Amino acid sequence: MADYTVEAILGNATIVDGMTPTGIARALETITTEADKLSFTALTDVPEGITQLTAPEIIGLIEGETGVNALDLTKLRNVVKGSISGCENALNIRGTVNVYNSTGMTNIQSGDFWIADAINNTTNGYSIEDGDWVIALAANTTFDFTDTTKWLVIKQPKDTLLSVLKRETESDEESGIKQISVESPNASLGGNSIVTGTNGVAIGDVSTIQGSGGATIIIGARVLSGGVILNRGDAQVTEFTGRMKTTNATPVNMAFLSTILFRSGKTYKLTIELVAREYGGDKSKSWEWKKLVSRTDEALLSGASGITATVDSIPITGNTLSATLSVKATTPYNLYITCTGLATEVSWLVYVKSVEVATSEADVLTVTSEGETITYIQ
Repeated sequence: MADYTVEAILGNATIVDGMTPTGIARALETITTEADKLSFTALTDVPEGITQLTAPEIIGLIEGETGVNALDLTKLRNVVKGSISGCENALNIRGTVNVYNSTGMTNIQSGDFWIADAINNTTNGYSIEDGDWVIALAANTTFDFTDTTKWLVIKQPKDTLLSVLKRETESDEESGIKQISVESPNASLGGNSIVTGTNGVAIGDVSTIQGSGGATIIIGARVLSGGVILNRGDAQVTEFTGRMKTTNATPVNMAFLSTILFRSGKTYKLTIELVAREYGGDKSKSWEWKKLVSRTDEALLSGASGITATVDSIPITGNTLSATLSVKATTPYNLYITCTGLATEVSWLVYVKSVEVATSEADVLTVTSEGETITYIQ
């Protein structure tokens, strides 16, 4: 660039040759007229022969720059980061990418970071896993993540509650939590199932295991267990519900999503509560059964009580809603509640609580989770 003397007239301030850069900057900051203000692009050479520039002329030169000389947002950001104390170390999230195979990791500046995603660790054996933070410590650095002077990798825990919140599909942001398994060894195999504590297995969809050593295949069931005798599921309390609507007086079996299948070697103390309500509320009725059931290899055994229900009714008389309980004594051994409604709409809800204990001759079932075979009693 040629040598020359510059005198810039900036509004009410006159700047002459020899003024320090700080003085020039302060003078530029005093410009208040919108048309005279500088825009954020780059100013390079001043044409030869110019000895005095007004503010509009400076703006015109800056706005005329194109290509590599233009001041883009990345350059502006870098100027800001470098000029404000502490800002040069600020983190700037750039997105979620496969850091081992990404064309989007460009214009890297110190403090830029990405969250690793979609990395096939099984195939490639990478040390960085999905969810880890990868932070650049220098500008325009190469992708050598083992160089700790250029990159900082912050590993995120994989065995916590946050790491096991899974979505049904990567593309369905509305699908929500798929399953939760807290602590190990646990297995949440049913869709939207939850296992807390230790040593539990939830196979039924939307089922919940609490405590230690519980197991269920029943959809929507909740299991409470304080530990096992020999196997998962041999000492627990299982709760679940069923519901349906009738519109006539034809007897129909209660609609369970799934129900207890009585297994050999296990005893079940059942408490069953059924409630019905007619549309409009003129008639309501409840039934409660308590039933003891035990299963051997050859037969299903029942206690003396339990078929006759304790009944309550609104109104007390003249209510023809009815229900009966039966235990199916042939394979598959399970539970039946037959409900008889009215000619009008009736809603039904049943709650089943089963206190269960098994001995060593109980049927042991198996399921595979993440390559591990898990045994349980249902």
